[in-house]
Amino acid sequence: MKYTIQPGLILRDVVGEHIMIATGEARGICPPMKQFNDAGAFYWSLLEKGLEEEAMLDACEEHFHAGREVIRPSLHRFMSELAKNAYITLSEEEEQAE
Repeated sequence: MKYTIQPGLILRDVVGEHIMIATGEARGICPPMKQFNDAGAFYWSLLEKGLEEEAMLDACEEHFHAGREVIRPSLHRFMSELAKNAYITLSEEEEQAE
């Protein structure tokens, strides 16, 4: 799965809270603000790096010291919620013809 971030989104720590702010192009497309917990902020940092799902799962296994069977459902819920609110778009990777 490939994830694309809506341009104009900024995640900032404000007084110890992780706050997503829609600016520029994202204004009017996404909700103007969203609060993330620590796991959500970590997932978002992986999105910003442009990682695809398998690489994100690898990073999460290392960061959270948990197996994919625990991480995958949480990651999918998070990504689905972001997609539902237009913070990201989801797309299947296209197979390259040989």
